Amino acid sequence: MSDHQTMDLFTRSGAILRAWRMRLGKRKDSEHEQAFLRLVIGTVLTIYALWLGLTEDGLLSLSEQHAVEVGILFCGAALLLIAHIFYRPDTNVIRRAAGAVIDTATVSYAMLILDESGILLFSVYLWVILGNGFRYGVPYLLLSTCLSLVGFGFIVTASPYWHQHLPFAVGLVIMLVVIPLYASTLIRKLNKALRRAEEASKAKSQFLARMSHELRTPLNGVTGMTHVLMQTPLTRDQREIAETVVASGRMLTELINNVLDFSKIEAGKTEVETVHFDLHALLNGLITVFLPQARQKNLDFRLHLSPDVPFAIQGDPLHLRQVLVNLASNAIKFTDTGYVEMSVSPTSRTNDTITIRFEVQDTGIGIPEEVQTKIFESFSQASSSTARIYGGTGLGTTIAQQLVRLMGGELSLRSQPGQGSVFWFDLSFALSSHVSLPDGTNGLSDCRTMLVGMSTSLNAVLAALLARWSVPFTVAESSSHALGQLIDASEAGTPFRVVMVDGNSSGAFPVEFAAAARSESGLYGLTMALFRHSGDIRSNTDYLTAGYTSVLNAPPDTRQLFNVLHAVVAREPEASLGAVVPLSERAARATARKARSLQILVAEDNPINQNVTRSILESDGHEVLIVPNGEEALDALDHGSFDLVIADLRMPIMGGLEAMKVYDFSHTGRRVPWIILTADATRETLEDCARSGADGFLTKPINPTMLLARVSQVAEVTRQAEIVPFSDGASENKPLIDESVLFGTDVEGVGARIISVIERFQENALTCIERMQSGLLRKDHATIRIAARALESYCAEVGAMRLAQQAARVTSKPGADLLRSAGDDMHELVSTYEETIQFLQAHSRRRSPGS
Repeated sequence: MSDHQTMDLFTRSGAILRAWRMRLGKRKDSEHEQAFLRLVIGTVLTIYALWLGLTEDGLLSLSEQHAVEVGILFCGAALLLIAHIFYRPDTNVIRRAAGAVIDTATVSYAMLILDESGILLFSVYLWVILGNGFRYGVPYLLLSTCLSLVGFGFIVTASPYWHQHLPFAVGLVIMLVVIPLYASTLIRKLNKALRRAEEASKAKSQFLARMSHELRTPLNGVTGMTHVLMQTPLTRDQREIAETVVASGRMLTELINNVLDFSKIEAGKTEVETVHFDLHALLNGLITVFLPQARQKNLDFRLHLSPDVPFAIQGDPLHLRQVLVNLASNAIKFTDTGYVEMSVSPTSRTNDTITIRFEVQDTGIGIPEEVQTKIFESFSQASSSTARIYGGTGLGTTIAQQLVRLMGGELSLRSQPGQGSVFWFDLSFALSSHVSLPDGTNGLSDCRTMLVGMSTSLNAVLAALLARWSVPFTVAESSSHALGQLIDASEAGTPFRVVMVDGNSSGAFPVEFAAAARSESGLYGLTMALFRHSGDIRSNTDYLTAGYTSVLNAPPDTRQLFNVLHAVVAREPEASLGAVVPLSERAARATARKARSLQILVAEDNPINQNVTRSILESDGHEVLIVPNGEEALDALDHGSFDLVIADLRMPIMGGLEAMKVYDFSHTGRRVPWIILTADATRETLEDCARSGADGFLTKPINPTMLLARVSQVAEVTRQAEIVPFSDGASENKPLIDESVLFGTDVEGVGARIISVIERFQENALTCIERMQSGLLRKDHATIRIAARALESYCAEVGAMRLAQQAARVTSKPGADLLRSAGDDMHELVSTYEETIQFLQAHSRRRSPGS
């Protein structure tokens, strides 16, 4: 076996073990531990029986052979139980009982055939009884005790050896009764103490969650009205005061969120999800957030993203982002000079998974070695002076560590006082088979690129690839010419976004050029990639330290090059939201406001929140009617015409979700979209809103920019849906497939990827249609609408335009209309789905290799 094969074997083994740990780590009990211990004990006892026979005369007697055979069967049964636990990790009473039966039956049979040699196995009875009792409770202790008494009673009855030693057998029977009875008393006391501790912990978590929830209402009033105030003419001093209030409100919101997250994690309510997401977009969203903060402190904030890191992966982006935000914000907070650097690189990879290391390094105050072990404890900071100078709750690293563990990793630390700190963790992700370009079919067209000092051969390779991806590029022969062009383009408002440098060029001077480019304030944020040739005496670290974002080997790997470019243009949805809109921009939009003024119904019971929401919406030109509960909102909808409803989740008499469900069920005609507001920022609430069919969801305190953006977004989606007539010929408005979307996903030009994309689309789309059919049978319009929205999303990934349009028509209908027309809609959807699949399969065959 070659070194490469050996390394690949170790990598695959490590990935499998990590998958096992992640799956079994989510279990609520320790049954898997008992199962593994069962296998270990069975193996040890089988080896013991084998050794016992071979050491006496070198041969196994018939009884010893039977004992070894029983041991092997027992180990096989133990493996089957482990496999079942992995396949069905939820709690299973029958499986627990089966384990106890297998344990006691095997021990009883082995003791019967081994006679005197099997006395040692009696201790296994006690292991079974106590193990089941302490793990699962008193009922399982009693079950195991009864099984053990029956098994040992059968041995005493059937074995001549135990007939001869009956007093000894009676003593063992007494032991089998007394020890479990005493253990049951201890277990009951232990469980009672645990219940008290859990109740106290639950009460504490509920108190923290309740307080954080209640604090959001007055905080919403403070921050919301301050945002509105900042849209009015203010003096310089007044604006500084308002900005201080906004910054303080943002900090208080962060502290409240930390307390809420901590209480959720302690209560065991935090779950890890696995979804497809764009890692590059997530990282760019972080850069957008932290660059301004770093520049305010004159810090250099760097992102080093390895070109080997793919962007299309499957994991938990929400919790990953939360961990990185905690680490990066702490790094900026505790660093006064120097830099903060975030590095992302792969540590291992298989065909289906990749393990990625995330590292955040700073040149801040550092952490003394004697307190590094306490840094991950709740409400803990390095020292009391640190808390006084920098503030904070000490929960950031605690939450980050617990979230990393939930995702299957471990957060580690390396630090020295006065020299900064490094936090890092490794996480495994599944690789997404689907690869899509951002912003439609030409997502790289805005990625203006400059090639500097390229050799003829490298220039030819790069030019061909960039042209294929529609990337505009310019060639500069030397670094001096390149720097001048970069500055001129930036000053002209048409900046370059990427610079690629040939590290082997005599005219490029790569290290000096990077330093010069980084020193220009107008080139801040420029992505710099260097092509390193074999024989280069400098390491990748030397170039990264000089200021390059990525280092690639020459000639470039196609996938790596695409990753570098994609990392520049990838953006998270709403990544740029949250800033206060300047007065000049708002004045420029005054005319546009009148054209898009909406009639908005707001259902909110709290007077402070009523004023905040009204002020924000009216400042953007909308007309607002306020009602105090969901019941009055329904009355207003019956007697008036509205473009949008914004409702608080929890109100007296009737809450927002309940009112929306009543409206969807009873209303006919054009459906008014609903946005739900709540101070409950838990994922369960978000999922409940999504399942109920809400068109939008925002948490308090309300960010005015995000609220107005969501209002515009929901209104635009509704307007587009109304343009499409509900007629049989509506599907002709769109082509069956937009081939530029589908085949634009194949960055390598390899048909196998297209086939994989089509297969995944076929599976997901069919699942959505089946759910819609199930909802139709149950007359459940919410299930139909949710499945149709998912179908629309999957269609957009492959350019299935006509099917996406039909799904959008279904989601836009009110509940009553949706159910009335669902039969015809489903017939049309299924027909278009089959036509779409036939088209995709035919075109994939033509694009596949060798065709």
